[in-house]
Amino acid sequence: MQEFDSVIKEQLASGVIERVVELERPDRVYDIPHLAVVRKEAPTMKFREEYDASAKSGMEGASLNNCSHKGLSLTPFLFHLLIRNE
Repeated sequence: MQEFDSVIKEQLASGVIERVVELERPDRVYDIPHLAVVRKEAPTMKFREEYDASAKSGMEGASLNNCSHKGLSLTPFLFHLLIRNE
């Protein structure tokens, strides 16, 4: 947990995340559930954060994934991209 805490503090210091001082609508707060994933046997990253953007905000609420803009599917272009780079 100490490593998790230091990563959060580092992200706060570098501007990746920010502290919320005042809410526009205090009745509409959503925190993305997150957890620490520890892999002691990993050669490089022993620790990472994992966010659950598919978690819904209540019984009938929406998740962050539900509210995100669904962009253009790039899957049809992968074959041509791979062939071109050979």
